[in-house]
Amino acid sequence: MRDQSQSLADEARGALQRRDGHTARRLLLEIDEQERPWLMLAQASNMIGDTETEEAALQAQLKLNSRDIPALILTAELKARLGDDRAASAFFQAALNQASSQSDIPIALRPMLQRAENFVVESQKRFEQHLLDSLQKSGVAGEARIQNAIDLLLGKKQLYLQEPSSFYFPGLPQKQFYERSEFDCQFRTHVRRPEAEERARADARRDRAPDARDLRGGGHSGVPAADPEYQYRQNRHISTHLLW
Repeated sequence: MRDQSQSLADEARGALQRRDGHTARRLLLEIDEQERPWLMLAQASNMIGDTETEEAALQAQLKLNSRDIPALILTAELKARLGDDRAASAFFQAALNQASSQSDIPIALRPMLQRAENFVVESQKRFEQHLLDSLQKSGVAGEARIQNAIDLLLGKKQLYLQEPSSFYFPGLPQKQFYERSEFDCQFRTHVRRPEAEERARADARRDRAPDARDLRGGGHSGVPAADPEYQYRQNRHISTHLLW
């Protein structure tokens, strides 16, 4: 029985190479289901436009191995041809996830994985644009909380949960930063003014200039001595930058 199944499979493979999908499908359907090469049947059915048999064959293969990358990709491509982009994107993403966990990907699969990645990226862009258009029509697109929710949905922002996670304290907001408008107190903001910047630059130039009182030794570039006047200028230079 196994020899006969293998013989039929070999004949079907030859028919596929000749682009004879009808003959290949007929031969494959003669093989017992327990030994039937489902991916070959899916390819033969795709070749002649038999989507029903193609889908059934791919489902049978995924039932045997839900992580089968070629089966996932072929299923995604079938869903895309049927107009179900969301399902296609899900199967493509599943194939990409499986591929990312494998260190050695066959060369024949790489173009298929590239198509999968391109489809997922384009599908994400179409979904994002559709979402933004819908929000624009509803009139809530400009609201900060709505935009934050959309960014979380699209993976553009991270949801910040309480830490440490081993102890949960009820009532704390799950947010990264607090807005200043949420507090009644006034926040003082230091603004660097042009005159302050010029004064700081002048102090810096003066502090860097050689001074006979600040040099150890004579006539050569030395290390400024730690006298009170020198320390005063240095501290004033630092505090100017900090306060202005």
